[in-house]
Amino acid sequence: MFEELIEKIKEYDSIVIFGHVRPDGDCFGAQVGLKEIIKDNFINKKVYITGSGLQEFFDLLDHMDIIDDKIISSSLAIMIDSSSLDRYEDQRFVLAKEKIKIDHHIKREEFDGLSYVIESANSTCSIIVDIVKEQNLKLNKKASTALLLGNITDTGRFQFGNNFSKMFLDASYLIEHDADMKAILDILNMSDENIVRFKGYIYSHYQKTQKGTIYLILDKNTLKQLNISFATGNEMVNTIGNIKGYPIWVFFTQNDDDSVHIEFRSNKYIVEPIASKRGGGGHAHACGCTVDKLDDNLVKEILKECDDLIK
Repeated sequence: MFEELIEKIKEYDSIVIFGHVRPDGDCFGAQVGLKEIIKDNFINKKVYITGSGLQEFFDLLDHMDIIDDKIISSSLAIMIDSSSLDRYEDQRFVLAKEKIKIDHHIKREEFDGLSYVIESANSTCSIIVDIVKEQNLKLNKKASTALLLGNITDTGRFQFGNNFSKMFLDASYLIEHDADMKAILDILNMSDENIVRFKGYIYSHYQKTQKGTIYLILDKNTLKQLNISFATGNEMVNTIGNIKGYPIWVFFTQNDDDSVHIEFRSNKYIVEPIASKRGGGGHAHACGCTVDKLDDNLVKEILKECDDLIK
């Protein structure tokens, strides 16, 4: 299945791996893991990862590369973990000679290039594990740890997935190849006092509909007062998840430019169409979208659509 991907990698001396905006563990893990795999198995390849990455994992895994347009224009671009081109953080992928896509989100648009979109995969890192196994590639400790990070975070620490058997088989395979699970969990479990106070705010300010949708609206002034970044606000959506009797939870987070990112989660209902209707997407039960401004009517409309799903 992945032979053509391997042939393309062999064809290029320079490869740039692109990730999406607001990178998560699966995005960063897939970038670092694939970079290490290519360098370890295809000698003398120059491999770069672009974007902001996950700073808290830089010391454990890798830092992001700073490269100029000239490098990209002579490279193969591998696009990681995004259903649409407009969500890639570094839009210079358009300069690359060729593009390849590896993703597990619900397909939203056609891709002009070699594409491996496996919607049933638990994570993009899981697809890369499949590539390693099928092609009998070497896997060093850093690559294994990076791929395990993606498997842990995109499954909500092994709580969600399309195939639980494969989820744990992937984890076992990576740990057998020296993935440092303890180091990953030590970082993921670390919390500063500011985040603890923010969680207190979330628990005391969330709202709920009569049908069973829990939601929180975080405007930019509130985020500033709490000393919480826009990205961190988005990431905390699962703080109000899995509360008994409330199968859908939603975060509305306002950015400095007044745009609002909306994160949807559900442990039962498919919420992705609500996000895709507004130009977003993701997974069936975990997805998001961005709108131009915070509007009361839009909030009511979205909450009604969520409530309409609940039986």
